[in-house]
Amino acid sequence: MARKTTPEQNAIITWRGNQLVVNAFAGNGKTATLVTFVQASPDSKMQCPAFNKAIRHEAEQKFPFNVECNTSHQLAWSHLGRHFRNRLTANLRITDVARKLNTRYWLLVRLLLNELMQCLKAGEEQKYCEQPATDDVENDGETRFSHVK
Repeated sequence: MARKTTPEQNAIITWRGNQLVVNAFAGNGKTATLVTFVQASPDSKMQCPAFNKAIRHEAEQKFPFNVECNTSHQLAWSHLGRHFRNRLTANLRITDVARKLNTRYWLLVRLLLNELMQCLKAGEEQKYCEQPATDDVENDGETRFSHVK
């Protein structure tokens, strides 16, 4: 059975251009509408930025292969971070970090240093730092799609 769409959803599905922003409350059919939109343009490459890794994974399951799903950190790294790779260091000492933070709370400094080192790894197996999935961050109901040229 075909899903019935609203005039607003039809305007999105038939839209053609370079950047589309869909803003609607949760449960209004943004994802279903965008899946239909993407399926109507199988030859177009599209980008779907996600707030975190969990949302990115969910989007990858729903959208076809012509949509590239990335977190904001992945997008930032690919456009900006890679230019600074040679300036990143992997030999920070805990005392250096504590001095910069002006603290002797060593557990906090160790946790921060461990997270920082994960983000700074320059190896090919990890090119970016992921933001952990959180349930306490409110989503403003906005989904963005951009055509990739």
